[in-house]
Amino acid sequence: MIAKVQNHKTNNAVIADHLRLTAAEQGMLALAVLDPGSKVLDMNPGECQLLEYLSRHMQCEICGVSGNMAEVRKARARFENADILYTNQEDIPWRENSFDAVFFRAEPQAKNDIKLRETLRVLKPGGQLLLGVVGYPAPLWKASRFFTTDQERFSLSLFMHKTGWHRLLAEIGFHPIAWHSSRFTCKIAVGRKPIARK
Repeated sequence: MIAKVQNHKTNNAVIADHLRLTAAEQGMLALAVLDPGSKVLDMNPGECQLLEYLSRHMQCEICGVSGNMAEVRKARARFENADILYTNQEDIPWRENSFDAVFFRAEPQAKNDIKLRETLRVLKPGGQLLLGVVGYPAPLWKASRFFTTDQERFSLSLFMHKTGWHRLLAEIGFHPIAWHSSRFTCKIAVGRKPIARK
């Protein structure tokens, strides 16, 4: 694993050229340590841009779960050899220790703690969680009262602060956890499933 990290080189120009990727997706890809053939899970594939990138540019075995049947149909039509499942994300239908990496975009007011516990279960020991979180710096949050409506401020408040996410990830069992910025309002947490000691 150490050699893999030391040899990890991200082609940020290729990622940046793939303009349809969100800031969170670009940040997660830049931090992902994957080999060709790595098995990855996207917890909310959406438009499947991330899965397309992982399949085409990184030659990964791609899987995804979504609670939206329209997204699943679209993804299955696009990727014939991928496992894209319509399922509850709180009960991932793969065995323990199945994935090298899991990509997870946090959603406000979702059962993120349950989903993250499932993520830890399906990750291989040493496997990587890449968590994209919307986060606003404290000065911006305080200044928002001058240029946003009460409803917009309420929407922003639904996103947990970075320290809350860090505490949750540590409590669930991810270690170590490192934080990186991806543009102004997006933070990426990289956590690992600990390797059991004998």
